[in-house]
Amino acid sequence: MAAVQAAEDAQRALAAGAPVESAQPQRAVLRDERGRWIVPPRSPGHPRGPSRSERLRALVEPHERDLVDRLITLARSDDARAATRAIVAALAYIAPPARPDAERIAVPGLADAKTLRDKAAAVIAAVANGDVSPEAGQKVLAMLDVLNRVAKLEDIEARLAALEGRKAQAIEHDDGRDLV
Repeated sequence: MAAVQAAEDAQRALAAGAPVESAQPQRAVLRDERGRWIVPPRSPGHPRGPSRSERLRALVEPHERDLVDRLITLARSDDARAATRAIVAALAYIAPPARPDAERIAVPGLADAKTLRDKAAAVIAAVANGDVSPEAGQKVLAMLDVLNRVAKLEDIEARLAALEGRKAQAIEHDDGRDLV
């Protein structure tokens, strides 16, 4: 009851234009010289506790059977509008469509392919022949794209390390002359 009274008082104060102080004290958030948190904030954008949908689910769960019975009664009623809304509500919230399981695929020639280009060609051929669904083929091609990016990054890192190694050797052997 006190919480309801406090909320009503806050609403009245807001309506009157008065500043409303937060019930929670403000904590100073300190950072070091590099900008890192010394005292991390309590909540970086997500409040503690269950989400709104989890709280709603906890409230509805004990009455689920009664709600289903009521929706069935409404769906069988003569009021077409109420019946339609009841059916939509039942299908959308009580019995949502199941997520499909991940499709296990076997792409002929994928394991034997030596290059990424050959692997991509094997996936495209499998989709074209109907061995693999287009959605699964797209996911495999996306994974091959990530693999390609990782390979390129590793190549760039190796080249950079080689260049830095040469530069370090050139600096060590410098006899005072300008190398440029």
